Amino acid sequence: MSLKNKLKLKTNLKKKIENESAPKKDTRYLNFYDLKDGEKMKILFVPCAGSGELYRKWKVHGPNLGIRGVGGVRCSDEANQQDCPACQQGYALLNEGKEDGNDYEAYKEEAKKWFSREFTLAQCLVLEAPFEVSESPDNNEVKLIRLPWAIEEKIRESVLEGIVDEDDICLRPFVIKNTMNGKYNTYKNSFFHPKQVDDEVLEAFDDEDLVVEPYDLETIDVIPEETTEAEVEAWLEKAIAKYNQENGTDDDEEEEEKEPPRKKKSIQDRLKDKKSSDDDDDEEEDSKDEEEEEKEEPSRSAGASSLRERLQKARK
Repeated sequence: MSLKNKLKLKTNLKKKIENESAPKKDTRYLNFYDLKDGEKMKILFVPCAGSGELYRKWKVHGPNLGIRGVGGVRCSDEANQQDCPACQQGYALLNEGKEDGNDYEAYKEEAKKWFSREFTLAQCLVLEAPFEVSESPDNNEVKLIRLPWAIEEKIRESVLEGIVDEDDICLRPFVIKNTMNGKYNTYKNSFFHPKQVDDEVLEAFDDEDLVVEPYDLETIDVIPEETTEAEVEAWLEKAIAKYNQENGTDDDEEEEEKEPPRKKKSIQDRLKDKKSSDDDDDEEEDSKDEEEEEKEEPSRSAGASSLRERLQKARK
């Protein structure tokens, strides 16, 4: 073989690069979000292999900030019942907003960014679907599902109102129905099927060629590791610095002589600007009123003098 032929690639390099750079989805998750408006799919919830619970919850600080590069951190209060500095940051803003003269709603919106977001993880078997369900790497028929709030609320209501008994909640098919609200998926019209799943359906999953292994939600790798107060404190310091940086800093040395660099204030300082601005407006109005009064005084004095002069002339 000539050297020229030896220097030819035998594989599609472009395709390989595209595959390597493309974000990899965890196909263990059920892709229920692919449902189109009005479409439905039927699933069967599966208990946790370890605890036997229906789902697992955890809380993460960071997603509410909406800033790239910050990342998330598990809430130490939820994970280890230790004081959580990120939670305290949120409460501090709420308390500061209650002070006289502060815009409470503005502080409330800032506080929300520092509070945690709760996630709920469950697992299920797919009984019916209008599309091809994503296949897990190990071909496990059990799929993970991160429950949207509407589905979690529907489960809660069904149990509390006696629509479904908790002893057979994993024997009653659950119908996930997507109802579009504008451009967003909503699952508020999902429901539990009134009848238990047929035995024939369950027996179909007993096929020896199928892998049906429930996950242990207590140890599964998709849930962030537990954190301590010190670890959250370290994350919070970096997050605040990043947050303030995202709000803008002018460090252009060339402009220093012409105009001092203007730096946007941190969270609390920026919120206080609103109060200060309102106070300045009030003072400015008071100042204008005083100036008007000063202008009016000479006018009234001049008017009185003219009146006296006219009266004196009349007497003469």
